[in-house]
Amino acid sequence: MIELINLTKKYGKKTAVKNLILRIKRTCDVVSIIKNGEIVAVEDISRLKKVKQNKAVVSLRNEKDTEKFSREDIKLKKLAHSRYEVTYQGDINKLIRALAEIEIEDLELHHAELEEIFMHYYSN
Repeated sequence: MIELINLTKKYGKKTAVKNLILRIKRTCDVVSIIKNGEIVAVEDISRLKKVKQNKAVVSLRNEKDTEKFSREDIKLKKLAHSRYEVTYQGDINKLIRALAEIEIEDLELHHAELEEIFMHYYSN
């Protein structure tokens, strides 16, 4: 299957692939998203990777640090005492710079997969 996708890509042809997210990620430059038989989006894979929303779970030493950490491009959602889900988009360095300003107990990073990005188009 990968060979077929690469061959059609080489000759500038388009390939319809369903439920093969990993293969799409490895081989395609552009993807068409089809919903109910209609193309709802044509996206460049590298652009999708940049706009995806990533999540982290951070445990803070001092809950007052949420004031320092709260920014327009970084969203916080309280999970438990001093434990927050952090949603950020694009460049991880923004998150790292924000984290550098506060004392943290623990940090877990969760990167959005292309499948999650595609499901955004189907959720409506």
